[in-house]
This record gives sequence, structure tokens and C-alpha cells, in this order.
Amino acid sequence: MKNFQSVTILLTPAELEVLERRFANRKNDFVFLGIGHRGHSIEPKKTWHRLLERAQISDFHVHDLRRSPASYMGNTGANVAIIKNALNHKNIQTTLNVYARTAKTAEREARQKAHDRMLELAAAGCPVGNVVPFRRPAGRQST
Repeated sequence: MKNFQSVTILLTPAELEVLERRFANRKNDFVFLGIGHRGHSIEPKKTWHRLLERAQISDFHVHDLRRSPASYMGNTGANVAIIKNALNHKNIQTTLNVYARTAKTAEREARQKAHDRMLELAAAGCPVGNVVPFRRPAGRQST
């Protein structure tokens, strides 16, 4: 567990489907089987490396399974507090340092949508409305 604390995770329908399939095909009481005497997986490193070899995948790490959804959450405009909770980070600064920069894609896309809408309205001859005029500070001259 991240931070050595239990965490309750609300699973998506897709995640539940994967776990239900694994549970239906289980060979013992565990969803993630292991070859040790306990019967369940404790440390996924060896299994992960075998999986990558079989799939002929390189440069992909277990932690990428954690990072990628968080990055996509940032890119699709999720609030940083939601990403923090999803990752079980204690400090929002940790989340901001790593994942907030990925939100720049969502920011750019939002600006592009706004620009497209403004141009669409202008082309249709519609008044834009709520336009804030730029004013020069007193004493400044144009160059």
C-alpha cells in the first residue's frame, strides 16, 4: 500500500469486470495467485518480468500502471485534488509536482475549444458578449 495505510478504492465497471473474471477462474481463495507457500502474489517483480518477456515489451514498469491513469486524469481535466485522492498521496504538492503538468494538454484543448467557439460566433455575425477590453496602464505608450 502507498504510505503503508489501507485505502478504499471505488472500482470502475471495467476494473470490476477484470476482477470478476479472475475470481470466476480462480484456483484457490485468492484473485492473484502466487507460487509461494501462501498461495497468493506478494511481490510482482518476477511475474512482471516474465509477462514483459512473453509480450516482448521493454521499458514498462509496474509503477507505470499507477502513473498512466493519473496522467490521463490530468490530461482530461480532472481536478488535482481528485488525482491526489486516487493516488492516495498525503500531500497535494506531490501530486502537483508530478501530475499537474500533464493537465497542460487539457488546458490547451480548453483554450482551443474557446477559440473555435469565438471564431464560429464571429463568422456567424453574432455578438461575442462579455468581452473585456484591454486598457493600457496610465503613462504607457504603444510601441
